[in-house]
Amino acid sequence: MSTGGGHEDGGGLPGMWDELAALLTGEQGLKTARLLQAAGLLGRTPETPEPADRASATPPPRQAGGGQGRRICLIGESAAAGFFYAPFFTPALALGQFLAPFGTFEVIDLARSGMSLDEVVETTAEALLEGPDLLVVFAGNNWLGLGPRPDQYADESLDSFQEYADAVESRGTGGLRLLADERMRQRARSAVDRLGRLIAGTGIPLVFVVPAANLADFENLHPVPWLPGDGVARWYRLQGDVLAALEQGDTAAATSGARAMMELDGGHCATSHRLLAAALLEAGETAEAHRALAAHLDTSCWDERLGRGSSAPAPVREALREGCGEHGFACVDLTSALAELTGRPISDRRLFLDHCHHTAEGIRLAMAAVAAEVLRRFGTPGAPDARKLAAAPVPGLPPVLVALAKLHAALYNAHMNRPVAGRHAPLTQRLLDEALDAAPGVREAILDYMAAMSAPGRAFLTAACAHNGASQFPLQHLAWLPSDLGIDALEPMAMALRRRGVLSTPAAEELARLLLQHHPPGRRVDISAPRYRERDPGATDTYALRQQPPTIFKALWPTSTFYLVADGERDLLLELTVRLPAMAGSSGVVAVEIDGERVGEVPASATWSRALLPVDRGALNRGLNRVSLTWPLPGAVGDQALATAVERLRGGLPADIYPVFGEVFSLYAGPRT
Repeated sequence: MSTGGGHEDGGGLPGMWDELAALLTGEQGLKTARLLQAAGLLGRTPETPEPADRASATPPPRQAGGGQGRRICLIGESAAAGFFYAPFFTPALALGQFLAPFGTFEVIDLARSGMSLDEVVETTAEALLEGPDLLVVFAGNNWLGLGPRPDQYADESLDSFQEYADAVESRGTGGLRLLADERMRQRARSAVDRLGRLIAGTGIPLVFVVPAANLADFENLHPVPWLPGDGVARWYRLQGDVLAALEQGDTAAATSGARAMMELDGGHCATSHRLLAAALLEAGETAEAHRALAAHLDTSCWDERLGRGSSAPAPVREALREGCGEHGFACVDLTSALAELTGRPISDRRLFLDHCHHTAEGIRLAMAAVAAEVLRRFGTPGAPDARKLAAAPVPGLPPVLVALAKLHAALYNAHMNRPVAGRHAPLTQRLLDEALDAAPGVREAILDYMAAMSAPGRAFLTAACAHNGASQFPLQHLAWLPSDLGIDALEPMAMALRRRGVLSTPAAEELARLLLQHHPPGRRVDISAPRYRERDPGATDTYALRQQPPTIFKALWPTSTFYLVADGERDLLLELTVRLPAMAGSSGVVAVEIDGERVGEVPASATWSRALLPVDRGALNRGLNRVSLTWPLPGAVGDQALATAVERLRGGLPADIYPVFGEVFSLYAGPRT
């Protein structure tokens, strides 16, 4: 067997092609295996003959520790890549700055946004060709999306659907969450095991960085899955009571109500934990609030259809720590490391721009902890600990870079967060204000974004988007992809601009002007179309980018909201085609409100029905109006719904594990003639 040069034991990578197949997957994995083999880091089998011209296959690997200084390869996902600041300020650059005073170090940045679990392993294999003295793997935030998908057909996964059915039958819908947790745990552990086998015998140390999350500002309310009996109706009534208590400052009532919600849902719904945390924080119960916030994160990651933050939940973090211990990897757990460096157990906006991507200070503190571990692994004499490293002077970042990072993060939060109270995530407003404070010129990018999102058609095709691309504050292409009106970002943007005197008119008037410019009144519009919907679970941007959203809107919350642009000078007619779920088994009434004021009710049943509702101009605002449909809560049908779900899953058929409160085929708004 050929050995890899540069390491004392000279053992190379273990195993043959069958072993490598367990480590590297797909076409890229096979390519990596061939490179490693040609470089002498992998033994050969009779089926893989020596290349005729080995030198032409790949250059020989650098000899580790060969007098060229210490070489470190950093591998990871968007947090490791310095998302929002990259490429101008990244964890790799920060790590290099911390290490520079203690010798000659070269940090090779192999991190990139969106890296999957398999790609982390494959990139680590490729990094061995660089002849590293040490590997740093900073990953785990993307190791989600492994949960059950009972909303799809089984296709080739009928065995999985039997597993889903068993979970629901034995433990209710919470069983699916537990199943997802176990899958995440197993897959995270398998990744660490693959890394362990990959570098075994190379003598190259590996430092694994376990990611942390923004607990304080991460808000993502989820609908509750089906509960036995009339549990769903009771749960939503309790939620209404808790929100009212929080609004009134009655923390005792809010705490009691949130705990009652958790008793009903078994602690499997993220919303109960987040509401409890909000009440405890308001009451000053920091330690207990911290536990509730962590539980909120952990219960928000199991179903990829629902809005969530890409942050590693407890099953992933635990598996990473356990695997590091067994394979002898150094482990930097950022949750505890950052808490120690800041003296604050609850991570927040000081360290994170959103749910998992770090601020510049967060990057520095995280890499101070990593640098301390790297120096310890190298046995560097007199190396300081992380606290002393973090106390070094902070280099300033260009205002343009800071402003763009804050602006992009504000857009990300506007799209990802589902706030506990209020119409917008508080962090979104703060980030917009900070972006304008950092570089007032960023207002041009904000104005371009507002113009593009309020225009008809896709934002990336507008003149405003082209204008922004040629400016000194160009937004990333992802910012222009959402196909809705972007109200979650436009309203706080208008408020931020108004406070700084950029807008001569009140924020609401400026937004009304933009919307009316591109959505003139007097025409008939179906506001149930995705462009005019308030963001809801099951219709997230990620989903919309993968495929066209369903034609029929399914309400996974008791209240559904749609956006209506009106001039307030003419009467309108709403034409609704709706139905209630057959599970309800009876007819009911759907209440219609505009900006919180009831304008009428329409009858509905399990069959499609069309209703006309006249709306007087006095009930309409100039510009943006929110049209809300409040559906009847289901009766004591939870047991029937769960039994139906189990039966369908056994047959490999899609099943509703969340109550569907109502469906909208169309919701037209037009002039009343």
